[in-house]
Amino acid sequence: MSVKVTMTGDWAGYDRAVVSLLRVPNVTLGVGVPDSQHPGPRSSKHPVTYAKIAEVNEYGDDGMAIPARPIFGPAMDRNEDSYMDAIREALDGAVRGEDFEDSLNDLAEQMADDVRSEIESGDFEPLAESTVERKGHDQPWIETNALYDAIEGHVQLEVAQFDHEARRFRDSRGRFKRVRGM
Repeated sequence: MSVKVTMTGDWAGYDRAVVSLLRVPNVTLGVGVPDSQHPGPRSSKHPVTYAKIAEVNEYGDDGMAIPARPIFGPAMDRNEDSYMDAIREALDGAVRGEDFEDSLNDLAEQMADDVRSEIESGDFEPLAESTVERKGHDQPWIETNALYDAIEGHVQLEVAQFDHEARRFRDSRGRFKRVRGM
């Protein structure tokens, strides 16, 4: 994916805006179920995390005869255009001095809400009759609502340090990147 930002208007704060945006050379924006949190609902010799349950539901497991019931991929595909618009708005806002990370955090939470909506409205492969009997309903992805609640958006920023004299950045790995035109 790429984002094109068109800048128009008064550029009195152009240098400050460019430095602000370039300080974040690598951004990871995503949604999922953290593997380090939310232990699975069943206690056993082999505890299962919610992240593993989500993975099995998303991709299926032939060995366990569980068909894929994807929510993450369809939610991202369905909303890609609105996500790209939100990223453009976040970049435009950063140029105007708004907090870029806050805007991305808002987008990450929207992404998580979209995935949860996919659970509520998804057209899934039906559950096995034995699973419906055990759960008491036929809704995939929902057992105790804990997995649903565990879905979260996240933003990871790799921030670089700017050396004003040398007009270059040092990223988190210690590499230098020169800034042209400043």
